[in-house]
Amino acid sequence: MIKSGEINEIIVEKINDLVSIINQDLKYEFVNEKIHQKLTGYSSKDLIDKELLEFVHLEDYKKVLFEFDNLLQTSIPYLEVRLKHKEGHFIWIESNGNNL
Repeated sequence: MIKSGEINEIIVEKINDLVSIINQDLKYEFVNEKIHQKLTGYSSKDLIDKELLEFVHLEDYKKVLFEFDNLLQTSIPYLEVRLKHKEGHFIWIESNGNNL
């Protein structure tokens, strides 16, 4: 019998969306590794304990900081942002967040 925690882990690892847990210091605590590697080139080892802003396009910093602050205060932000791929180019992502 599969436990509920295991079911959640299976679902998170099988979906085709990037799933990340970012702490209050803007550092990665969790990523669903397979899809992160597929879309960004980074493994969980590359990302865990690294600051999100290391991977955000410079022109998107203010937007990310503003939306992250909103998330911590009240709302669930939606934003489009450019993340740096491991190969050096940027990819556009759509982001939705929840304050856990």
